[in-house]
Amino acid sequence: MYDYGPDITGSIMVGPTITKVIESQVRLPNASNIAEKAVGANARTTTVRIGVVYGFLVYKAVVLDSNYGCYDILVDAGKGKVLTSVQRSWL
Repeated sequence: MYDYGPDITGSIMVGPTITKVIESQVRLPNASNIAEKAVGANARTTTVRIGVVYGFLVYKAVVLDSNYGCYDILVDAGKGKVLTSVQRSWL
């Protein structure tokens, strides 16, 4: 860790700023629904979490289709657009 000397107080706090941005955009339950629709009827999300990919805030979802095919879906956290949809191989 770096030693910056005495405590400092900047003008923009990261935590509240990020929280405000995320709350004003796509929420996790919506991202889950978007990912399921991208896979098809009767698809179910097994996991979804927020993360950063190539510097962009995205939701990472794992979705199963009705035949138990497994998909990795990235949903843009700002606009709710599906960025990628890749079917996993069981092999």
